Amino acid sequence: MFKIIVEKLFPPQEVRNTVRHIKHFLRDNASFSRSIIQTGAINLAKQTEKTVNFIKNDNHEPEHLALLLITNVIAKKIVKREYTLGPGLVARDMLKVWEIATRRMRDKYYYSEEEYQKDCAWIARKGRFFLPNIV
Repeated sequence: MFKIIVEKLFPPQEVRNTVRHIKHFLRDNASFSRSIIQTGAINLAKQTEKTVNFIKNDNHEPEHLALLLITNVIAKKIVKREYTLGPGLVARDMLKVWEIATRRMRDKYYYSEEEYQKDCAWIARKGRFFLPNIV
């Protein structure tokens, strides 16, 4: 019990860095959907054991985890159809954030071009819309 309270008050460096990257990325790239995505991604990042394991043991960067959490939150919202991908501003903003995050992961070699194309095709199918950057 004491350990849980201490972790909530003083989270490990890995958690703090991941949360910082989430906030920074969304501040620069999201508008209407910022609070929705940020709440979900930060809640996932605060799963201390998983966050520390991904960064320390699996040797990844906090930015990588932040981008993964952001795209996972958006994908979950799209699959559950919580936000329609029609004319809605929140849905369009989520899509924009998702595209920027996946491009950044590809550009930083967190995943390959093939994985990027596969993810773009998947989200296009799930959301039933066309992503203009897919050839």
